[in-house]
Amino acid sequence: MERRYCYSLKFKISFKIVIFYEHQLGLYPYLEFDNFDESTNDDNLELNKTLIVKYINGGLPQNINLNDHLEKAKNDILKTIPDPDFSGPAIIDYEKWRPEWSLNWAARRIYQLESTKDVLERFPGISEKSATEIGRELFNKRARKFTVETIRLGRKLRPKALWGFYDTPLCNYDAGERWPVGCLELFRKHNDKLWWLYAEVSALYSSIYLYPGDRKRKKVLCERHMHAKVAEAEWTWSLRRKDRPVILFTKMELDPYSPSQNLFYSKEELFCSYEWTAQLGVDGLIIWSSSKQIGERCHSISVYLNNVFGPFVQKLIENTKDCSTRICHGRGRCILRDRRRHQKPWHGHDHWPRNKFTCICPRNETYYGEYCDLPGPRENKEKDFPGKTIIS
Repeated sequence: MERRYCYSLKFKISFKIVIFYEHQLGLYPYLEFDNFDESTNDDNLELNKTLIVKYINGGLPQNINLNDHLEKAKNDILKTIPDPDFSGPAIIDYEKWRPEWSLNWAARRIYQLESTKDVLERFPGISEKSATEIGRELFNKRARKFTVETIRLGRKLRPKALWGFYDTPLCNYDAGERWPVGCLELFRKHNDKLWWLYAEVSALYSSIYLYPGDRKRKKVLCERHMHAKVAEAEWTWSLRRKDRPVILFTKMELDPYSPSQNLFYSKEELFCSYEWTAQLGVDGLIIWSSSKQIGERCHSISVYLNNVFGPFVQKLIENTKDCSTRICHGRGRCILRDRRRHQKPWHGHDHWPRNKFTCICPRNETYYGEYCDLPGPRENKEKDFPGKTIIS
């Protein structure tokens, strides 16, 4: 494939991004199933008596030998990230279960059912209600311990890396389609239950993927959805009193398994996913795809990169660099002045204008102010740092 567009991140080594999937970091406990439909609901899951469950690495977090897990995780990290000065994103993609009992709904409810079953098998004389309560307590205690110790190990071994978990914070899949347009209050409560997790990570990695069905939605719904995801991440950091990166997972294909040219992001979808989120002030984007059927997809990917995606991203990079130089004195990056829910993206084809944009100054630097032009330490100068105003 011809490679005309090459973008490098400002990291010191060749490994710019590291993603640890379940089988690549330690001994992650999870369940495998036969005769199982991933789209099943809670009722069908509980009534399915033919479900064959296979325990992998103990199956449940309360069954894992934590020392064995951490020992393997240590070797995995050192092997995957050999440079101790690695400073790029280090994402842990543990998706089989969530480390809080009440957040395991739909297909993940099997972890609640198996936890209860596990207690009943150990103590056959107790009631199912008591077994459920014990299972809940054991699951939450060990799941939290497993999660916290894993992320702390990563931070200890590679302290400069941006450690975090994929798809955090949580948000409803249809955010932006109803009023108010942010993530539902219910999901804010869900995220409150994970306060201890957000206290440990050094970056948030939310997902803003678009799918074939999203093409039927109005453009404004896409913009509201992205706004909701960014706002929830900033709200999560504000509760921790932290100013840390928000990095989004995005795509360029509605269906990464199809060679169809019609399923690549349109220019409107690129604007919504890339330029709009840049205007909202996210720290970066990670573009995800799949290697499946790559032989069949390679030509269409090449055509799309050369004719649509490459030129679009090149122009976006030029606009952000130009804005940083003109408005932020080359010391910060531009962000919309007004990022409230009703605010529309800037759609101008020329330079991002000063009357629409202000600046986010670099963390741990000695310049602050609306345009990153005031020297001196930034402590106690939050009111002079518009970029930190939380999206509302």
